[in-house]
Amino acid sequence: MCERDLTKCRLFLASKLFDLGRLKVNQYTGFKNTKLTIQSVWFSMAGSKNKRKDDMSNVVRVGVAVIIKHQNTILLGERIGAHGANTWATPGGHLEFGESVEQCAIREVFEETGLKVSKITKLDFTNDIFTAENKHYITLYVKADFEGGEPELKEPNKCLKWRWCDINNLPTPLFTSLKNYLSEVILA
Repeated sequence: MCERDLTKCRLFLASKLFDLGRLKVNQYTGFKNTKLTIQSVWFSMAGSKNKRKDDMSNVVRVGVAVIIKHQNTILLGERIGAHGANTWATPGGHLEFGESVEQCAIREVFEETGLKVSKITKLDFTNDIFTAENKHYITLYVKADFEGGEPELKEPNKCLKWRWCDINNLPTPLFTSLKNYLSEVILA
């Protein structure tokens, strides 16, 4: 990937994050309750100049995590077969090129659980570094309205089971991104 393509990717991601408005940046960046600018996101994502440009493991990826609440519960799945295996996470996945955050949330929830959701609301984001797997994600958190039904296990190679979990008694261990998110907000 050439430097021009990296620049385009960084600016695209920065503009998407900027569109989210007033955000709290978690402990990795050291800023809290700060209005982000494209320039500040650009510099925080630029990374070390010592990294090899052709090493794809040094790419920051964008994930979308969907919080679906039903009464006093939240939908969580036990991850398997990927980074964060044997941890509990919300439905979600990679933002595809040209896709809106809302489209990604609706698609990922349906692909993983068979559920239909609506009224996607942008919440916050986390900066997640998976040291053991050498992965780095910016995870965009959204809330979705639950339309009814029961979650199905649509991707058994990625998730062991789906469960409605009491907001005040979440299972452990939690996926790194969700743990980072919960360190900044209250689910109430």
